[in-house]
Order: sequence, then C-alpha cells, then structure tokens
Amino acid sequence: MATAVPVERDAVAGAFTATGRSLRLPGTTLERLSPASHDSAEARVTLDLLAAGVGPAPAASSTAGALTAAALDGTPYDLVVSTGIGGGFQPEAPVGSLVVADEITVADLGAETADGFLPVTELGFGTVSHRPPPSLVREVASATGGRAGTVLTVSTVTGSAERAAELRARHPRALAEAMEGFGSPRRPPRTVCPSWRCARSPTPSARATAPPGASERLSRPSPRRSGSSRPSWRVGTHMTQTTSPEKTLQIAYSPCPNDTFVFDAWAHGRVPGAPALDVTFADIDITNGMAERGEFDVLKVSYAVLPYVLDEYALLPCGGALGRGCGPWS
Repeated sequence: MATAVPVERDAVAGAFTATGRSLRLPGTTLERLSPASHDSAEARVTLDLLAAGVGPAPAASSTAGALTAAALDGTPYDLVVSTGIGGGFQPEAPVGSLVVADEITVADLGAETADGFLPVTELGFGTVSHRPPPSLVREVASATGGRAGTVLTVSTVTGSAERAAELRARHPRALAEAMEGFGSPRRPPRTVCPSWRCARSPTPSARATAPPGASERLSRPSPRRSGSSRPSWRVGTHMTQTTSPEKTLQIAYSPCPNDTFVFDAWAHGRVPGAPALDVTFADIDITNGMAERGEFDVLKVSYAVLPYVLDEYALLPCGGALGRGCGPWS
C-alpha cells in the first residue's frame, strides 16, 4: 500500500493488529507488517507499507522500486493500493467520505493554449488516464462503502472555486483530487486500485456578505492542503480526525439558550455515531477570535466573521440566529 507521506502510512498501519519492521530498498524503505496472530485472516496476507513521496514522479519511482525488488525476490505483489488523503469535490464527496477510483486521470499534463487547456492525448502523444479492473473496484467499494468515480491527479492542489469549476467542467465524473495516483504503475504484477479519504474540499466557500449582529455555527473541515491557508496543512492532525471516529472534538459556544439548545443532544451523547465533545463556554466576541485563530474544531461565530473564516471552517446546517435591533445595522 503506497501513501504520499509517513503520517498517512502510519494511519494505515494503525488499522492492523500487526507488528512492523523496516526493509531498506534502493531509494526507499518499506514497512512490512507481520500478523500478531497466525490464526487471523491477516496472517494470510503480507502487507508492505510505502511512503512513496508527494507527487506522481516520486510515487512512480518508489512504487516501481518496491515492485522490482519483490519480483527479483521471487515474491511478486498481487495487489497495489495507492491511498491517502484527497480533496473531495462537493457535494458528491464531502469531508470524511471515501472515494474508490474507477479511473485515474492526470488533470494538468498537457498544454495551455489560447483556446484553453489541451491534454497530451489531443496533442497526439502520451496518455492521461488508466483504469483499475472494474470487478476489483466494485469489490472494494462494496466492502468499504466508498463511492466509485474518477480521481484526478494534480501537481498543484486546487485552491479556488474557479479552478475547481474548471476541473469539474473538464472531468464531470471527478469525485476527488490527489497528487500521486497517476504515478502508480499501470501494469504491476497484478492490479492497482487507488482509494482516497476526502479530508478537505478543493473548493473553498466563496466569501459572502452578511449582516453583523447575527451568528452561525461552524465546523472545521480537515484539509490536507486547503487553498493558500498554510496553518491548515496539518496532515497528522487531519489524518487522526478522519481515521479515529472516537476522537473528542473541541467545541466552543456561548451559554445563551439558543446555543445550549442547538448543541444539547450532541454535547450530551444523544446523537448516534457522533464524536464526543469537549465543550467550552465563551462569549461570542471570544469565539469570533478563536475562529480567526483556528483554535477549536467547532465554534459559534457572528455572521460578520463568517466570510473571513470559511477557508478554515465549513458551515454547519444546524441553525442560526438573526436578532432584530442587534449590531451596527440596527
């Protein structure tokens, strides 16, 4: 299983009851998992984990090296899985959803012309897509509950609504984007089936004006690399958030009846499947500042602050409050 960075690889390892050991290969290192019990289904599988690097070229080089070493050792791999955090296109692939690629398409391999972007295939050479075996895609999607669709490979992460709209216009079946999938070998010993956990949206919400003196509730998305907001590139934190449903979320809202009512069921564990909350009560001017600094997972903020924090947070559909005679527009 190939990921981009070590923290993704380690998150995959955490899903297995196995001990690991490092295997040095030319130019890379594998983590081989040995089953803790020889009676489990895992005992019948040799699982090698590879942090292959960011981008299609490092992914191709590292994965090809691992495949070659296995073949020369007389134990070729039966399956290669390229996996990790990706950017989900809304609304089909919301934050936290799982996408299984039935087609991997490199979105920016080509030429910019006066008439728009041309992929290399329209220039008369190369290829821009490859497809895992349909039967394997169906099996993986059925087993995981993931949604099958196109996953784009990009060299630059999408950071604007305009760019996202352009990509969707060219690739209407695209559910997510990532940076390594197309670099996975197209003809390994058996098959390749990439899957991506959507932990950010490549389309930041457009800024909108709203009357001050009103409030809304926000929840932090989990971006791998969200737009140009450098503080949100916390892969380790976001990987934990997407792989650990038991994680306690930090939430801050005011003790007014509006907010305590809205969050009562969630805060007291009466929402099935919802993560636990660690509640902090603070006045709205305090929570506004917390949101601007990105200090909590979920917050209540004023509508006046909302446009300035939507590159870090997503808006929750749990209600808001508009007060007559409130704020400077009263």
